[in-house]
Amino acid sequence: MRRASFASNFASCLTLCFAAPALADTRVTDQPYIRQDGSTDTVIATCSNDSPGVSAGGNRQQNEPSVAMKPDEPSFIVVAANDYCVIPSFRDAWQGVYVSQDRGTSFINSLLPGYPGDTSTAGETSPLFGVDTAASDPVMDWDDDGHLFLGGVAFNRTVTIGSGGKTQTNGVMYVSTWLRDTTSALGIAYQRTVVAGPGTPSVDFRGRVSDKPSLKVDAWATSPHRGSVYAAWTLFPGAGQDEILFSRSVDHGVTFSRPTILSKRVPNAQGSTIAVASDGTVYVAWRQFASRAAGVTDAIVFVKSIDGGAHFSDPATLRGIIGYDRKDVSVSGVPARDCGSGPALCLSGFTFHRSDTLPQATADRHGNVYVSWEEVTPLADNGDTYRPDGQSQVVVTRSNDGGATWIDPAKVDPQSVGHQWWPKLAYDKATDTVLIAYYDSRDDPSYSPFRPPGNTADGLSACGVPGSFACDVLNTFVAASADQGATWVAVRASSAGHQPEYEMFGGRTVPFHGDYIGLDAAAGTLFSAWTDNRDVMPGTDPREAPDGFDVLQCRATPSSSDTCPDAGGLNQNIFGAASSLE
Repeated sequence: MRRASFASNFASCLTLCFAAPALADTRVTDQPYIRQDGSTDTVIATCSNDSPGVSAGGNRQQNEPSVAMKPDEPSFIVVAANDYCVIPSFRDAWQGVYVSQDRGTSFINSLLPGYPGDTSTAGETSPLFGVDTAASDPVMDWDDDGHLFLGGVAFNRTVTIGSGGKTQTNGVMYVSTWLRDTTSALGIAYQRTVVAGPGTPSVDFRGRVSDKPSLKVDAWATSPHRGSVYAAWTLFPGAGQDEILFSRSVDHGVTFSRPTILSKRVPNAQGSTIAVASDGTVYVAWRQFASRAAGVTDAIVFVKSIDGGAHFSDPATLRGIIGYDRKDVSVSGVPARDCGSGPALCLSGFTFHRSDTLPQATADRHGNVYVSWEEVTPLADNGDTYRPDGQSQVVVTRSNDGGATWIDPAKVDPQSVGHQWWPKLAYDKATDTVLIAYYDSRDDPSYSPFRPPGNTADGLSACGVPGSFACDVLNTFVAASADQGATWVAVRASSAGHQPEYEMFGGRTVPFHGDYIGLDAAAGTLFSAWTDNRDVMPGTDPREAPDGFDVLQCRATPSSSDTCPDAGGLNQNIFGAASSLE
C-alpha cells in the first residue's frame, strides 16, 4: 500500500502540522568513517571497509541510537549508537558518533575516542583507553554554550588480564564532552572523557557493573541551576540488589560528584530517565521489577530534587504497571529473555529479541512532567511458554503539581493490532510541542497478541523462508502534542518496514534490536533515529532447518565459522528522519 510522506500525514491535524515536506528517511550509519581529529588508523579504516571479508567492518551492526540536536542550530544533529564495525579489530562493540550538518540529509561516521587501537592523543589519554574494550548505551544532551555531553557505559568482556587468564569487567559510567567547532573534522571538537561512576575490576561481570544510563542538561533560562549536567544509571552489584545511582557536574563536565543512591533500599531498580523542569527541579524515574522476596511489585518509581541534584526525595511509586517484558523458557529449562536457535532455542519455538518496559521522561515550560512507558493489556494465558499474553501500547502520564499527583496513563496512538515499545520523549521549546517516538508492529501480517512480532503461529518468519527484504513487520512512529498531552497526532517516520528478529548475534543464533530509540527536537525541528534491519540480507543456516530468521552466512560445514560476516547478513543500520514543526 502506498503511504503518504512523514510530513503530509500531518496535513489534516488539528493541533500541529509539519510546516514543510519532511526529508525521506536517511541511512545514518554505513557511511565513511573519520577519526575525531580528522586522521585515521587501522580501526577507522576497517569501519570504512565495505568489502566482503573477515577483516572488513563496514557492513556490521549498529543499534541503540541516541539523538541530540543543537538547540540554536537545528541543522546540526548528532546521533550515537552501539557500533560493531570494530569487531574485526578488537572483538567487541564501541560507541559510534555520527554527525550531520545539513539537517539529517547526510552523515559523517566516527567513534568515541579511547577505543582499543586508537592512536590519537585524545584517545590514548582517555580513561577508557587500555582499560575497557567495549562502550555502549549512548545518552546525549547539549547545554546552551555549545557543549555536547555524550555518555554511556564501558566495560571489558574480551581481554584477559593477569597471569590467571581472567577477564576483569571494569564496568563504568562515563561522560564525554565535545564543543561545537566549525573548524574541526566532525564539526564538534572532543574535549575529554570523565568516569562519573567507577565499577570494579571484578571477574566476568560479578562485581559492580554499570548499565542503562541516562543524561540531561539543565538548559532552562529560568533555572537557578542552568548548565548543570545530570547523569543516572543502574548499578548491578549482584544478588538482585540493582540500584539507581546519580551524579552531577556543575563545571561543564570537567568533574562529576560522587555517585549517590537514589533507589535507597528498594531493590530491583533498573532503567533510569531524567527530566528537568523550568524551575530547575530534577526528576529521575525508573522501573521497579517485581520481587516476591523483596515484597515489591512491577511499577514506575520516581524521586525529585529541588536543589539541583544535591539532595533527593525518597522513592515514590508513580504507577503500578504490566510491562512488555518478553520472556520464554529455553529448551534447557531456564528462563529466557530472548530466543532463537541452537542453544538459544525456546520451548515456544518463537524467535525474538528482548524487550523490557523502561520509562522515559521530559518536562515542558508550563511545569508539566511527562513519563511514558509501554503497557500491556493482558489476555488469558493461552497455554504456551511465551509471555506476555496481550497487546503492548505506549502510554503517557503527566503531573502538573511536582509529582504529587499523576493523571491516568493514556494511550498515545491506540491501535487495534500491533505491539508498541521503546518510547522516547522529547520537548521542543520553540513550538511548545511534546513528542514521542516508538516502534510499532501494526503492519505485521502475522500479528497476534500471543506472539512476538514477525512470528507466525508455527514459529516461522512472517517474511517467508528463507526471508525477504520486502517485509513490513516493524516501523517507527512519532506522535506529537501541542496541548500539553491532551491530544496526540501520530505519523509513520520510517519509509520501509523491516523484520526485527533476524538472528545476527550469539554466533547467528539470536536477534538483538537494542534497548532504546532516539528522538530530539529543537527550534521547530525534530529528528528521530531507530535501529533498522531493512539492509540485512536473509539467508539460510546449515545448522538448522530454515525458518526465515536466518541471515546470509558462509559455512563450509555446520560446525565451521561464518567466513562472510561482512557480505550483508549483519548489515543492521541506524536510520533517521527529520521534519519541521509549526
